[in-house]
This record gives sequence, C-alpha cells and structure tokens, in this order.
Amino acid sequence: MNTSLLGKKWKIKTEWSEKSLIERIYQQRDESLSNELKELHSPWSLKDIKKAVERVSKAIKNQERIMIFGDYDVDGVSGASILYLGLQELGAQVSVRLPHREKDGYGLNTKVLDECASLGVSLLITVDCGISNVAEVEHGNALGLDIIVTDHHSIPPQLPKAYAILNPKQQDCEYPDKEICGSVVGFKLIAAMAETVPEKKVDIQRYIDMAALATVADCMPLVGENRLIVKKGLLQMKQTRHRGLRTLLESYELISDPKPLNSYDLGFKIAPCINAAGRLDDPLIAFKMMMGDEQKALELRHINQERQDVVKYALEDVLDQAQEYQDRSIIIVWSEEWQPGIIGLLAGRLCEKFSKPSICLTLTDGKYVGSCRSIPQINIVEHLQELEHYFLNYGGHAQAAGLSIEPAKLEEFAKKMEERIQDFVKENPIEPTLSIDTELKSSEITMENYQLLESLQPFGMGNPKPKFVLRNVQLESSRPVGRDQNHLQTSFVTSEGHFFKGIGFNMAEYQPQIEQWKHLDLVCQLNKNTFRGQTTIDLQLVDAKPHQS
Repeated sequence: MNTSLLGKKWKIKTEWSEKSLIERIYQQRDESLSNELKELHSPWSLKDIKKAVERVSKAIKNQERIMIFGDYDVDGVSGASILYLGLQELGAQVSVRLPHREKDGYGLNTKVLDECASLGVSLLITVDCGISNVAEVEHGNALGLDIIVTDHHSIPPQLPKAYAILNPKQQDCEYPDKEICGSVVGFKLIAAMAETVPEKKVDIQRYIDMAALATVADCMPLVGENRLIVKKGLLQMKQTRHRGLRTLLESYELISDPKPLNSYDLGFKIAPCINAAGRLDDPLIAFKMMMGDEQKALELRHINQERQDVVKYALEDVLDQAQEYQDRSIIIVWSEEWQPGIIGLLAGRLCEKFSKPSICLTLTDGKYVGSCRSIPQINIVEHLQELEHYFLNYGGHAQAAGLSIEPAKLEEFAKKMEERIQDFVKENPIEPTLSIDTELKSSEITMENYQLLESLQPFGMGNPKPKFVLRNVQLESSRPVGRDQNHLQTSFVTSEGHFFKGIGFNMAEYQPQIEQWKHLDLVCQLNKNTFRGQTTIDLQLVDAKPHQS
C-alpha cells in the first residue's frame, strides 16, 4: 500500500552507492546531458522553408503588406515579436494581430482574415497556431491571401491548404529536433531570411532571449537544441536589448541580482506575467511590452496579481467538483462562472493533484471552451482526434490541448471521453509514479555538491531539477506560511544528526499527516538560501511517507 502524501509510487533511478552524487546523477541522465550541441540547427531542413523564404522575400521586395497572427500565450506573443522585429529589420511592411481569448478563441479566425483582405494584406504568417485551421485557411485562400503556417502543435489528420507549412512534426520534415516551440519555428524563418539577404545584416541572436523564454514557458524538453537555446537566452537576457522585457525583469530584481538567471525565473516569474495578459485582458499588452513599452511591463505585474486571486477562488470550486470524479479515469468538470483565461491552470492543478487527465470547460459566447491536461502515459490529443466530430475546434500537444464544443454535445462528449480513457487504462494499467534521481545521505548535502548540481542547468521538462530520497529524518517543527497560509515551513534532523530547514510549496494541507508520522522518508530538492549573510542549503519538500525501520 502506497502511503506517500501524493499517493505515488517512488521510482528511484539510481540507488545509493559509493559513487559521488554527481556521478549517480549522470548515470541516468547521460543521454540528455552528453554530446551537447555547440551550434543551432540550420533552418533549411524544415519542410517548405525555401518556399516560405521565397514568398516572404517577394513580399518584402514588392512592399506587400504582411500580417503576423500569433497566439495569446507566451509562445505566441514571443513568436509574433520575433517575426515582427526580424521582418522589420529586413525592410518588410508588417503588422501584428493577436487573438483575444474570450472574443476570438484560439487559432485563426475568419474575422481577422476578412480584416486582412480589407486592409490590402496579401501575405499572412501564423506563429504557434494554424496547423488545425483547415476551414479558416480555405477562407483566406478564397480572399486571395497567401498563408504561411508556422506551428509546432501535433499534426491533425487533415492539413490546411496553406502556401507553406513550417512544422517540424510533419511526417516528411527532416528537421532534427521535433520538440521546438512555435517561437523557435518563427525564429528559424527569420534566420533563413537573414542568410538569404546578408546585406541587411540582421542580428538574429538579438531574439534568442525571446526564443528561450517561449521554450521554457511552453514546457519544451530542455535537451538537444532547446537546451542550447535556453542556455544562450538566459545569458543574453541579463543584458537584453528589449527595454520592456528588461523593465519586467528589473521589477523582480533579476537584473541587479548577481546570481545568473535560471529557467525558474522565466517559468514562474516572467512567463506568468505575459500569460496573464492573454488570460484576463488583451495579449497586445504583452506584445507592446516586448516592443519596448516599459509601462506595460508594470501593468503586466498588476494583471498577474489579479490572475492569482481569480485562480485561488476558482480552484476551490473546481476541487470541490472534482471530488466526485476521484474514482474515474479522467476528470471532466465545467462551469459558467470560470474565466476562460484560467481554465488551463485549473486543469493543470487537477491533473497534478489526482495524477489523471483533466479537462476544465467554461461557457463563453454560447459555447463551452475547454483546456485539457494529461499525464505522460496518456496522449490526450489522440483521444480527442477520435471524438473530433463533437468539437467546433480542437488542437494541442500530447499533454496539453484545447477544444470548443456546443453545450448540447458536452455531456455526451464527457461520457464518451470517460469511456475511451477507461478502456485505455484497462488495457494499459497506470500507477502514478514519482521519478527520483537517487538516494541521498545528509552528509552529501554540501555547498560543493549543490554547485555541481547547478552545473546541470537549465532545468525544466526533459531535464528536471534533481529529486532525492532522504531516509529516516525526524520532524522538528512545521507551520503554514505564505500569504494564503498554503505553504509548509519545516525543520528536520537527519539520522546522521544534521539539521535542515525545509519548505513545501502548496503542502500546508499535509501538515497533520507529517506531524503524525514524525520519522519520515522525504523526497526533496536542494535549494540555496542566503539570510543575513549566512548561506545554507535548505530542502524543498516534494513528497513524504512514514519511515519503515
């Protein structure tokens, strides 16, 4: 019987041995960390890249109006910024449109295509969207628009009849790294254009920090080319030439901080502010910030605080609904009250808490829009594809997707989806697991080892921050902390007599169990903490269970 706080089976990849801590880490991460790339891949192996470059070059030469259409998240905003600034450097006559989540929904829409036609736009370039917009691209074609789709989402059964499609996931695309984000696909188009027009001297490296931000925010695996992009981008972002982005970083004191920037700074501080604009307001606020509007950076901080408050209250409702679904293979909940911009966050929290695929939907403009989050063992897009006749629209990745559906079809879809996932789980039994790098002795928790672990940065999907098992620690104290008293501050004494402080984010609800157990086995990560000139290594709690002698 699994008695851990999270209800997950602990899967320890490397047991404790006489090898050093860093050797034990490398033992099971060697494939992702060795043979690191020194240079970015050439853009010319992307399918349709030559065709796209020729069309864009023609548009620049003839001073045709070009429209960029992005998404409302960090990847879409960053990708639109890269394409806009890069095409401007190349001399293009270019504008940008970003969809409003509530008014326009996800992906291309006929409204923006009609607007393009009325403005005399002849070339439209999507970024981080478009691969599923078959009908919309057909509408654009009928209006006389040439459409270049740049995207990275899963390939649907039917592709749009676009002028060119840049997506590394296409079956016959030879691009070596399939898991790049939409911004990087846009970055590659500008890189190819820069090589084609060398006399323009486009500084493509100027945009690597935006590409890195999008890569982290879109949870791309930080291996291969993504790892190099994020490494380069983090270094460059400290001296970023994008004034608005610099102001946003300064508001978190990340520029003045002598410590290097890391993926956590991007993923949990900067990215949520940019996403908040698209969730609760207008993504153009974030785009204008990227273009250098410093006041918009401060506005984003305010919107993000509002977003945190909205999520807090909605989460109480969604968790209450989800209790009924604990015995099912998938959680599907809906409401007319939740804001469309936060349903992805709600679905993510459900998926994380219950280790099950989760779908949250809310009513807007007479239809339900939904966000799906899934566990690694279940490709949610594949199951959506089998039920696509229910949807007005859908698309996404294996573990994160979106959909829209008519209210009359929602209950039947929910029933069919539950049946599909239930059948899948019967044939492919799933036991929630927590992947742990290695066991740890408290004597190994040293500043030297911490610095060696930090050399594995950047951490993220595909290269997570190392997790350890620390056996037989005794709880000394615990108390809820934080603005909402939802974090758990602890202190422990190990079996070797070492004292450590700990913090468990969003773990205050587990305080009664931890205090009852007293002697525990912990899953933890190591954090450096400096207070009043004293630097210590603290533990970040991930999971715990009672120690068995």
